[in-house]
Amino acid sequence: MIEDKMRNLVSLLNGDNVYEIKEDLIKCLDILTLSLDEKDQKLSKEKINRIYSIMQKRKNFRSENKIGTNLILFKDFIKKFYSLLDDVKDKGYLQDSVEIASDCLKGIGGINREFKLLVVNEKSEEYVYSKDHLNDLKKEVESLLYEKVYESIYEEIYTIVGLTHSIRFDLEEKCKEYGRIVLSLLELEDEISKEELKKVLHNEYALELQRRVYYWDNVTIGLRNHYYIEKLYENTEND
Repeated sequence: MIEDKMRNLVSLLNGDNVYEIKEDLIKCLDILTLSLDEKDQKLSKEKINRIYSIMQKRKNFRSENKIGTNLILFKDFIKKFYSLLDDVKDKGYLQDSVEIASDCLKGIGGINREFKLLVVNEKSEEYVYSKDHLNDLKKEVESLLYEKVYESIYEEIYTIVGLTHSIRFDLEEKCKEYGRIVLSLLELEDEISKEELKKVLHNEYALELQRRVYYWDNVTIGLRNHYYIEKLYENTEND
């Protein structure tokens, strides 16, 4: 991996090879910054530097001319995502709310941030699955998601719409997973009492899992509608 190569280069540094290794480190850093493929290490330093320079000029031009996104979808998504987490927490399922936030963070490439929270808080029992844990995960999701979408309206739309559908898929999978547990118990019908079976089939948690899917469908109906998104940006451009 490129990161391993960078660490190795640093370990080789001495007074005689600083300039040479500096050039290799800059090349590795540019590859990481540009999110290029591992195989692109074969490109010359000059070509990598040229690509980096072009992208920096583009970035500066967009910044100076305020070309980018006004983050309409991002703000809308964060508001709705927070409402889902708070709704689940307020129903008495704090641990589930933390897991939903954690899964979302991992889904957008933030598993390192998840471990950061655990390391900083030393995996204390008081912290894990606490309200503080949930609030920290919220901040990490918002921060990382902002980094991914703030420069481009295309990245914003693709990322936010895709994430909206992914969360819906995960919520639905939880329902199916619980359904599979129920089916396995039905196969053991002769070994458990009818009263116990009734409790499982009419379990409050099963209804809660279904409610979350309906809740998310309801609050994100606009984010899943291309006409709504198109009109949203048209109205912004006309303001």
